[in-house]
Amino acid sequence: MNPKHTALFVAETLLQGLENGTLILESSLEASAQLNIDRKSHLVKEITVQGGIGKDFSGVDLSEVNLSGTDLSEAVFTRANLSGTNLNRANLSKTYLSKANLSKTSLRKANFESAYLSGTDLSEANLSGADFRKANLRGANLDRANVVKTLFGDNLGLTRQAKDDLMSRGAIFQDSPEAPVETYVNH
Repeated sequence: MNPKHTALFVAETLLQGLENGTLILESSLEASAQLNIDRKSHLVKEITVQGGIGKDFSGVDLSEVNLSGTDLSEAVFTRANLSGTNLNRANLSKTYLSKANLSKTSLRKANFESAYLSGTDLSEANLSGADFRKANLRGANLDRANVVKTLFGDNLGLTRQAKDDLMSRGAIFQDSPEAPVETYVNH
C-alpha cells in the first residue's frame, strides 16, 4: 500500500471510530438519562405508596413530579431539587428543607408548620393557602411567590421588611403576643 493510501485509510478509520464513539457516547447518555428517570419514577411510586414520613431525601431530584396530598412530615430534604413539583395539600410539617430548591413549585394548601426552610428557594412558587406558622424561614427566597391567603406566624428569620412585603402580597400573619422581637429585626 502506498503511503498516501495508508494515510487515507488511517484517517477514514479514525473518523469512523470517532463517529462510532460519538454514537456510543450518545447511547450511554441516553441510557443514563433513562436510568435517572426510572430512579425518579421508582422513588415517586415508593413515596406515594409507602409515604415519606421521617425519611431522608437529601440531594434527590424530585423535580416536576406529582406528590400532591403526600405525607412527608419530619422528612429531610437537604439540598433536594423539588422545583416544579406538585405538592398541593402535602403535609410537610416539621420537615427539614435546608437549601432545597422549591422554585416554581405548586404548594397550595400545603402544611409547613414548624418546618425548617433555611436557605430554601421558594421563588415563583404558588404558596396560596399554605400554612407556614412557626416555620424557620431564615434566608429563604420568597421572591415572586404567590402568598395570597398563606398563613405565617411566629416565624424565625423574617425581617419587618419581609413581613410587610408578604402582607402586601396577601399573606396573613397570626403572630402570638409572645413572639420574639428579634424575629422581625433585620440583622
